[in-house]
Amino acid sequence: MIPEIGHLLLIIATVLSLLLAIIPMLGLSNNNAYLISYYRLLSNMMISAFIGAIICLGISFITNDFSVAYVADHSNTQLATFYKIAAIWGSHEGSMLFWVSAIALWTAIIANTHANNHHAFFIRTVSVLALVIFGFSLFIIFTSNPFVRLLPNFPIEGRDLNPILQNIGLIIHPPLLFLGYVGLTVCFAASVAALIGKEFTQQHARYLRPWALMAWVFLTGGNAFGSWWAYNELGWGGWWFWDPVENASFIPWLVATALVHSVTMSERLGQCKKLTLFLAILAFSLSLLGTFIVRSGVVQSVHAFAADPTRGMSILFLLIVFAGSALGLFATRAQYIQTRDKFALISRNSLLLMGNLLLVVAALSVLLGSYYPIIYRVLTGVTISVGAPYFNSIFVPIVVILSLLMGLAPLLRWQVDKRSNLTVPAILLLISTITAAIFNVALEQANVWFFLGLASVTWLVLTIMVAIIQHQQGADKHHSRRFYAMCLAHLGVAMAILAGTVVSNLEQEEVLSMGPNQGRELAGYTFVFEQTQHVTTQSYDALQANIRVMDSNENPIAYVYPQRRTFKTNGMQMSAAGVHSSPLKDLYVSMGTPLNDTEYLIRISYKPLINGLWLGALMMMIAGLVMVFGCKSPLYSHQSQTARPLKQLQTLSQSQALQEPTS
Repeated sequence: MIPEIGHLLLIIATVLSLLLAIIPMLGLSNNNAYLISYYRLLSNMMISAFIGAIICLGISFITNDFSVAYVADHSNTQLATFYKIAAIWGSHEGSMLFWVSAIALWTAIIANTHANNHHAFFIRTVSVLALVIFGFSLFIIFTSNPFVRLLPNFPIEGRDLNPILQNIGLIIHPPLLFLGYVGLTVCFAASVAALIGKEFTQQHARYLRPWALMAWVFLTGGNAFGSWWAYNELGWGGWWFWDPVENASFIPWLVATALVHSVTMSERLGQCKKLTLFLAILAFSLSLLGTFIVRSGVVQSVHAFAADPTRGMSILFLLIVFAGSALGLFATRAQYIQTRDKFALISRNSLLLMGNLLLVVAALSVLLGSYYPIIYRVLTGVTISVGAPYFNSIFVPIVVILSLLMGLAPLLRWQVDKRSNLTVPAILLLISTITAAIFNVALEQANVWFFLGLASVTWLVLTIMVAIIQHQQGADKHHSRRFYAMCLAHLGVAMAILAGTVVSNLEQEEVLSMGPNQGRELAGYTFVFEQTQHVTTQSYDALQANIRVMDSNENPIAYVYPQRRTFKTNGMQMSAAGVHSSPLKDLYVSMGTPLNDTEYLIRISYKPLINGLWLGALMMMIAGLVMVFGCKSPLYSHQSQTARPLKQLQTLSQSQALQEPTS
């Protein structure tokens, strides 16, 4: 009965989303405030139905209702309760329901925040969001219904959740990515609403900015935590593989980064408005493309969902409809968007614009390398591969140039061409180059990429320090919160670049056979395989190696416990790495297949500064959140003169409901 209630609630939510997409727009076109006023009620009813559907699915998991196909495929009576809850979004059907429900929640927040403000821009934004929800709800009902029954014959025991997913990563990583995609959906809807109204003002950009920031924060966390999950769970010891499915979420992040900077210029200066609208549409479209790649089965990846051509074609259809319609609208309506795109040759504006263009180029380069082999295989039947050398050769130089722009921009003024300002940056660039060269020689690294990475990091740190000094000496402290958050974000980028550069060039690794009472030295540490022991948990049996790690003086500093796990429900085997972490390094050991009765294939690794990758991402997330909650927007501030919330543009009465927003 519970699954049927969930299915019914899903259908009700779908109908409500269609009504929400139509009725307020009808009221807007007919100047009928009575019809417009329904958008709050409809959005609240819609999100209530979606939440009810998720609760019903959760009850089915917790009660082990294996008559539900989705539960039978992804749960088991032995599965821990918190993994049963996480399994709601652990595979395709449940993750789509979670995603659409999150969009509905954001829609309800927007509708309730502006319940007494019948502004055409908000009404159109909510209606476009509802239309997106309607499309994906139909997709769920007809191709990906999580409430499908296996009656009358159903198993008495489930297949269990994929062992790779039985990790804290499942609890955190997918929701972060989905929330990032939801933020991009809001930006997409707001951009379409602005194009329909033929106007995108600085106040509109002020409203859009926190949503762009939230999307960027969640995507940053999703990508970073996914990298950490793969590093710890898969036993390969790598943190990024340029896998097509990894790139599916990384590409929208690059465009979202450009969007955050572009919308800042639109809000503060009234510039790059058309670029902001285009980037919002592009980021959402790329997130849909990534969804298609992950869920259609066109690529084989440990990260991909099960292949289903019907689902893939349905998502491709939605991509064509939404992206095609929005791009067509942009092509016909962008000419009406008034903007002040006049840039001084040497100014912060021009550098931000160049940085945005480079980010788009980087995204398109990764897109080409990820999906060109797929297109080539479809057209010719011949399989080709594009690996890390392509991505590194394209992406690393772009990162170096972006670092140069990122450090220089805060030292320049908005819209002011002062060539004398380049004296200090030139000195800092010289210091950075010399410092990187010294470290390159000292560490015996005849590597241009290592040199460029260190130079970029030194440049960023020095320019941020100088920018802070200049800011403290300046008279304008109005944007101090935003400025210091920007500095923290850029320091996070510097930290990530430093960690990636160091670990990529200085890590040491060996794959060898080891058994009890055998040892091996690596990077000044001695790894001694003491013994093996059997470990039993509720979900799996494991053969565990107890490995003692000693320093150069043979003093024990840690034990690591890599395991070879065999899951009870399906017999699947996988490795779980043993990691000794510290701020400056990781000592990483993974256990492979047995080579004979006593010896095993063991991978031992020394990974300097690798935790800086995720620390840098965390710094970026914190900076983004500070900027979100410091935004002067209707969502996060009182109606102060400084904030200039959108209500001050027009608080429409019934007779004003048709009016367009003014600049």
